[in-house]
Amino acid sequence: MNNQQNKDKPYFMRSSMLRDLGLQTDKIDNQTAVNEKIKEIDKDFHLVVIKERFPESIVLLKHHLCWDTSNFVTLELNKLNPETKPKLSKESRKFLEGYLAADMQLYNHFKSKFEQKIIDFGEKKMKREVDILHKYNKNFEEKCEISQGIEFIAHEGKVVKSRIDLGTNSADIYCRLAVLENEEIIETAIELQNGRAKKILSRKK
Repeated sequence: MNNQQNKDKPYFMRSSMLRDLGLQTDKIDNQTAVNEKIKEIDKDFHLVVIKERFPESIVLLKHHLCWDTSNFVTLELNKLNPETKPKLSKESRKFLEGYLAADMQLYNHFKSKFEQKIIDFGEKKMKREVDILHKYNKNFEEKCEISQGIEFIAHEGKVVKSRIDLGTNSADIYCRLAVLENEEIIETAIELQNGRAKKILSRKK
């Protein structure tokens, strides 16, 4: 590893959300730069969803796009098993809040906006729509006969956590695609696109 890599290494996990959104690594501790970047993101994005409010996020996104609920049926993939999910101590949480201060500011800014959007949308209306979304998801799981398993994740010979693994025996293409993870989806898309490209090229010969 060269000197530059060593220099950048401590920043690898520092405020990765803001870095992914364009903030330079050496500006993470620059409050003015952080403020300006958050303003820029706020201007560029009409809606920023919140992971722990995912159903409500889907409802808001549905209305932004004017789509039907059936277009937003989802399965919760790569979910940590609550029984082995690592728990942070108060001291660790406090340390991380300081270490990831820039990302915390980004999160708190959009969380506040998100909560206001729910109030503007109507909390009772939101609850009704979330219930409808859950019913669509449940019907999809039953239709696809979604099964659950546990995948254990080990480090240095010890199980450190586990996650819930979803699967299906259904022949329905949408059911099979729904349980694929990111890498598998990319591989499937590449395979389909390559097949289409070969057909097109064969016609030109």
